[in-house]
Amino acid sequence: MAALPVWGLAAWLAAGLAAAGVTFLLLPRRRRPGRVATAACGLAGALAGGLAATALGFGGVGAANLPGAAVAALAAALAVLLVALARRDRPHAAP
Repeated sequence: MAALPVWGLAAWLAAGLAAAGVTFLLLPRRRRPGRVATAACGLAGALAGGLAATALGFGGVGAANLPGAAVAALAAALAVLLVALARRDRPHAAP
């Protein structure tokens, strides 16, 4: 049985999680989505960005490449930012 080549997909998801984590840390605490929401947005944004990069001819699911991973990372960061902007400020919690 031949293995399915999914290195491009793995690169997209890894880049998306990394970009989502960095975006999470750069946001003010009151605007941050939760960690699970950040990871979910990062994965969804990376998948959408990777598919868009494939449609634009930057590579594919079968092979990891830098332009595809970069587009996936940017899409993941954008997804986290959009969720953070859609949230209302949380009231200050006691430390």
